Amino acid sequence: MRLSFPYMGPTIVYKKLFELLGHDVVMPPKPNKEIIDLGVKYSPEFACFPFKVITGIYLKLMEKNVNTLVTSGGHGPCRAGYYGEVHKKILKDLGYDVEIIVIDSPHDDYKYFYDIVKRLKGDSSWFKVAKVIKTIYDLTRALDEIEKKIEILRAYSDSGK
Repeated sequence: MRLSFPYMGPTIVYKKLFELLGHDVVMPPKPNKEIIDLGVKYSPEFACFPFKVITGIYLKLMEKNVNTLVTSGGHGPCRAGYYGEVHKKILKDLGYDVEIIVIDSPHDDYKYFYDIVKRLKGDSSWFKVAKVIKTIYDLTRALDEIEKKIEILRAYSDSGK
């Protein structure tokens, strides 16, 4: 599976997670003017800015032969829970054959969540999956600690940047 994901948060964590599970991972590009312009061009006019940015990112990833996109779902006042379905339609209408896997809360549909995890684990054993989760948890904690230190040090910086 050649996969990628939206550029949100610490993308290096997602990259490592999927690599450890044996996938060919393509890092999403950082948002820039070209990506935003693409997203604006192909997204519904009423869509929010984050949706348009992700659309642009997905279109750039299609140039790299990504066949699977992994994203999160959601509930609440934001429409993010619909992103996966709308992006799937946009990409299909543009001629791209790509699978979009939406990871949602296991509380909503445990069987669906289990099926997604099973699909993403590929040939990895459940023992390996547990080890990967531990590794990713440790990596995330380490990144959080680094980020906390950066926030503190930045507050005392004389550079004004």
